[in-house]
Amino acid sequence: MRNLKKEEIYTYMKRMAAFLLVLLYYELLLYYQLHSTLNTMSIYNLLFLVPIAAVLAALTGWFRKKERMNNVLSLVILFILSLFYLGDLLYYKT
Repeated sequence: MRNLKKEEIYTYMKRMAAFLLVLLYYELLLYYQLHSTLNTMSIYNLLFLVPIAAVLAALTGWFRKKERMNNVLSLVILFILSLFYLGDLLYYKT
């Protein structure tokens, strides 16, 4: 197993934090739109976002030499997540 540089770890943590914030925003927005309150929200929904963000950050760091490819992959994943949460919102609202 190769040694990771500090820059690679920092980049991974930045990507993970970005995905975690986006997922948290979408999850809270969806829950609030469906229930009009956040009082009864389960913490397990939010805890499950951490491993999802870690997996997505690992996927977007797959191409170590091609940073542009990682950025495009990040945008594609964010677009797919947006469509997923939009589909959930439309499904549960109708």
